[in-house]
Amino acid sequence: MKFALSTMWWEQDGASFATLAQRTRALGFAHVELGYRLTEEALPAVDAALAKSGLAVSSIHAPFPGPPGPSPLRQADLSSPDPEVRRRAEALVNRSLREAATRGARVVVVHAGNIEALYATEKELDRLFEAGCHNSPEYTRLREELWRQREALAPQYLERLYDALSRLCAEAQALGVSIALENRAHFRDLPSLPEMGKLLETFAPAVGYWHDAGHAYRLEAMGFWPQEGWLRAYGGYLLGTHLHDCVGLNDHRPPGDGNIPFRQLAPLFPVDAWRVVEVDAAYGEGALASGVAYLRSVGVL
Repeated sequence: MKFALSTMWWEQDGASFATLAQRTRALGFAHVELGYRLTEEALPAVDAALAKSGLAVSSIHAPFPGPPGPSPLRQADLSSPDPEVRRRAEALVNRSLREAATRGARVVVVHAGNIEALYATEKELDRLFEAGCHNSPEYTRLREELWRQREALAPQYLERLYDALSRLCAEAQALGVSIALENRAHFRDLPSLPEMGKLLETFAPAVGYWHDAGHAYRLEAMGFWPQEGWLRAYGGYLLGTHLHDCVGLNDHRPPGDGNIPFRQLAPLFPVDAWRVVEVDAAYGEGALASGVAYLRSVGVL
C-alpha cells in the first residue's frame, strides 16, 4: 500500500524542516507529498531534511514551489479569463512537473481553476448551510440558481482549460510525470463530476484523477455530487487520494475525527493509488497518529 503525508502538516511555527521530517518518519511515513506552501527559499532546507531522514517524495501539489504572494493557488488558475494569469499558471505547473521529475515523483496534483463570478452566490449558500438552513426553501432556491449560473458560464472556462492541458500534457509525458486533476471543495471550481469524465477521456493517460475525500464530502453535504459518485465513475483513472476528515464545511481534520465514512470508501480506492494524509498543521502528533491508526483499522491503509 502506497501512503504518504502531505507537507500541509509541516506548516508549524518554530519547527525546522529537519525536525518535521524526523517526526514524519516516527509516525510511520516513508513518503511525503510536497505542497504549494513550500517556497523557493525553503527548498534547500526541505531537500536536506528529506535526504537526512530518508523520506522520498510521493507526489507534488502544484504550484511547487509556491510563488510569492498571498494566494499561490489563485496564481495557478489554468482557466482564468485573463491571458496573463493563464500564461503564468502554465509556467507554474510546468515548473511543478520538472520539480517532480527531479525528485523522483511521478504525480503532480493540479487544481484546474474556478468560475470566480459564482463566488458571491456560493458564499451565501455556505452561510445558509452553516446556519443550519440547508433544508430551507431559500437554500434550495439559491442552490438551483447556482446550478443555472454554472451551466451558463462553465463552457468558456473549460475551453481555456482544455487549451492549457493540451500543452501541459506534452511536457508531462516528456518528463514521465502524470498530471492528476483534483476534485475541489467548491461548486464554482472546475471540474464538476461530469466535466472530470470528459477531461479524462480526452487527456488520459497523461492526465489522471486525484480524489480529495474532504472536498467530496463538502459538496455532497451541500446537495451536489455524492462522494462515491466520483470514485465509482473514475476509480480506473485514480492516481491518488487526499485523506482528511470533515465536519460540516470544516475539513483537513484527522481521519476518524469527522463524518466521512472511510470504511465504506475503502474498497473504492485502487491498491496502486497513493493514499496521502492531508491534515492541518493545527493538529498535533497524537491526533495525526490516531488518524493513521483509524485509517488502518478501516482498511484504507
